[in-house]
Amino acid sequence: MNYVLYNDLLKVSISDKGAEIRSIESAKTGIEYLWQGSDVYWKDRATVIFPICGRLCQGKYTYKGKEYQMIIHGFAKKSTFTVTEHTPEKVVMELKANEFTREQYPFEFTLKMIYTLQGDKITQTYFVENNDDKTLIFTCGGHPGFNVPWKDGEEYEDYYLEFANDKPQYNIFFTEEGLFNGRKELQPMVDGKIIPLSHDLFDNDALFLQDGAKEVALKSKKNRTQIVVNYEDMTRVGFWKDEKTTAPFVCIEPWCGIPASDGVIDDLETKAEMTLLAPNKTFSASFSISIKE
Repeated sequence: MNYVLYNDLLKVSISDKGAEIRSIESAKTGIEYLWQGSDVYWKDRATVIFPICGRLCQGKYTYKGKEYQMIIHGFAKKSTFTVTEHTPEKVVMELKANEFTREQYPFEFTLKMIYTLQGDKITQTYFVENNDDKTLIFTCGGHPGFNVPWKDGEEYEDYYLEFANDKPQYNIFFTEEGLFNGRKELQPMVDGKIIPLSHDLFDNDALFLQDGAKEVALKSKKNRTQIVVNYEDMTRVGFWKDEKTTAPFVCIEPWCGIPASDGVIDDLETKAEMTLLAPNKTFSASFSISIKE
């Protein structure tokens, strides 16, 4: 079921399946900014990532000597959340540990996805409770895709990404299987903060940046509208679309984690960039999407 947030600027639809945003529509123009999924290209729209970011080597990890299987980005996207609050400006969706999650993740937890709409800004908050008697080990991230172009008569190459400052950023590289290969290089940018979009930009998989600005805008050279993503609480940001295609979208992905390294079956207790949450403690992290028309 979809739950709608709305005001005089935006109409936002969020599904209880995966707690995924399904639509971000302008109330003024009717323009749909969120990628609507495709059987030809990427089928999803704004995947909620939990409790791992990216892929595991061979799709598995170990914990306390036992092996577990988990799909890319974890199980939240395959779960149905319970809605505990819904108003025109806010929806709270909740996922608790259950038989399905325990088979692949041996922890007791509550994940609340909280969406709020204030003016032209949608804030997506991850609120995690450790309901276990042991340390909860997890990470989280977002995966919203945006239509490019969003106006008739424009091309993919008319669009670009512009960061809030020109602080140098490093891109990490992946194998064909989507695993970190250990390589890291300074990302070239125009004027120190602009990445022009082109379809071949993603031919070698995603760009995944660290150590830089905490805000990026998706802009067009031909219209003034922009989509601004602020990710102060997150440690990395990725950009992706289907490689070696002309897919008309780009994902902007704020993450708090990193995929597994090539050839390494992770022990969850030593996996890089995981959050460790003590029993009976809570964690929260947010990012926001603003539609500036």
